[in-house]
Amino acid sequence: MENLTAADAERERTVTGKVMVYDGECPMCSGLSAAFVKLGLFPENERRPYLDYEGELAERMWEAGIRNEILVLDPKSEEIRAGAPAILWMLRKTWIRPFSRVLELRPILDIASLAYRFIAYNRRFLSVPKPRAIACACDPDERPSYQLLLIAVFVAFAAVVVTLLGQVAPPEVKLGETRVGLLGPAAAAGLGWTLLAVLGAVLLSAGERLKYVAHLATTAAAGGLVLVPLLVLQLLAPLGEPSFRIAFAGSLAIAVLWTTWLQHVRVRYQKIAGAWLLGWIAAAASGAALLGWLIPAFA
Repeated sequence: MENLTAADAERERTVTGKVMVYDGECPMCSGLSAAFVKLGLFPENERRPYLDYEGELAERMWEAGIRNEILVLDPKSEEIRAGAPAILWMLRKTWIRPFSRVLELRPILDIASLAYRFIAYNRRFLSVPKPRAIACACDPDERPSYQLLLIAVFVAFAAVVVTLLGQVAPPEVKLGETRVGLLGPAAAAGLGWTLLAVLGAVLLSAGERLKYVAHLATTAAAGGLVLVPLLVLQLLAPLGEPSFRIAFAGSLAIAVLWTTWLQHVRVRYQKIAGAWLLGWIAAAASGAALLGWLIPAFA
């Protein structure tokens, strides 16, 4: 009975007096709100998925932009706020309120809001939901400008990582001084990706073209992320030629396997032909092979 009483008390406990309303279909949104709970910022009963609501309140949340941003509801006044300002509004009564107050200062708030919208509108690329029979009511509005920015940022990130790795490789490897110059590693790794992006832009339906390229860019950035530990290690404690070759080959293998899984998830989510996954496997494998070709020791 005591355990039941404690559980009831926990369900009734409030910290902020507000409720964070999120897209329950979005793993990233669910994870963010759950992380706030785990950090002790507010209890579980102060977060709820949008689909828990109905009637007039649900309609007001829809009009407030639940498709695009997390909302915060004040149950007493029924005031609804959206986006980064709403989250900071809710955090004012938590133990990180000094930090949240700083973020509410301009121009910091403007920058935080822009960054938040960039992530929120691109959340289906960053964190793919499970496949479903019908489209989710909370799918964000189409914002091609945000999608193009994501593509540019992620492709640039992957290219920079591969190029820098070429520059810090041991002299014997000469990955950064290859047969095709300074940008050789990035060009080799990105050749297959570029061909797939062009094919997607030509062959897929108008509504899927840009989305497909954005998913490709996200996958490419994930592959670049796999190479970051080796890059950092090479900067801090450079490996010799034999050790670098082994670490590089291992990192490439992990990158190919991981990005292939990520692309499998994305092809299934987009409901496009499985041939696009085979195309990615060919592109990733050829990119890894070309990178190996750039290293004389592999030739």
